[in-house]
Amino acid sequence: MRIYIFGAQGVGKTSLSKKFAKEHGYLQFSGSSIMMEICGVNSREELSLMDKETKLKIEAEKYIPFLENKKNIIVDGHGTLNQEQINFFDKIVYMSCDPEVILSRIQNEETRTDRTITLGSVLMDIEEHEKKKNEIENLIGKIACIDNSGSIETTENELLSAIGFVNNIENESQYWGGQEKVI
Repeated sequence: MRIYIFGAQGVGKTSLSKKFAKEHGYLQFSGSSIMMEICGVNSREELSLMDKETKLKIEAEKYIPFLENKKNIIVDGHGTLNQEQINFFDKIVYMSCDPEVILSRIQNEETRTDRTITLGSVLMDIEEHEKKKNEIENLIGKIACIDNSGSIETTENELLSAIGFVNNIENESQYWGGQEKVI
């Protein structure tokens, strides 16, 4: 199965996808690690210095070929996929979280010391990702939505139910609105 999980920074996408991958034998990728690999750069900083049009061209040509021979993958990102990339994934999952929880996580995380994060910037990021969620839903139909305001274990259980890893169709329908993904 190919799973794409997206949401605002700090919602726990990478933590969840790494935990899921380790426990279920999946390969885990972040959107930025894929882009660094296919663009031939070694850091996010190098990636950010690349011309946007060049990155988009490389992504359009190499994103799916990079992943297509890999089975059982989970990719976490920010929902910046084109139609072909969206269709490539079997399940698309939007992850949300309480804004105050996000702010606390980011402020306590040592890897994000390069910028100042405020509740206002968190709310703006959430709003942008909600728009992306709506755009993707308009393209493919209902997507699974999970919340990570509690423990990572609870969220992983929500993810397992949402992607059909448990034999509870009624529970899966709660995340998919009773609809299957339409491609």
